Amino acid sequence: MQHFGDGFYLDIYCITYFIFFIFACGFRRLRGKSYYERNSIFSLQS
Repeated sequence: MQHFGDGFYLDIYCITYFIFFIFACGFRRLRGKSYYERNSIFSLQS
């Protein structure tokens, strides 16, 4: 990857976007897990 002009800022943007993407996926997976756990608890109670 070449570094001239605003290439450094482009790298920061890509890294930030990459981290945000991983965080969003992990958060979604975490929410989905808790949602399924809640459903299983409700199904056990009924």
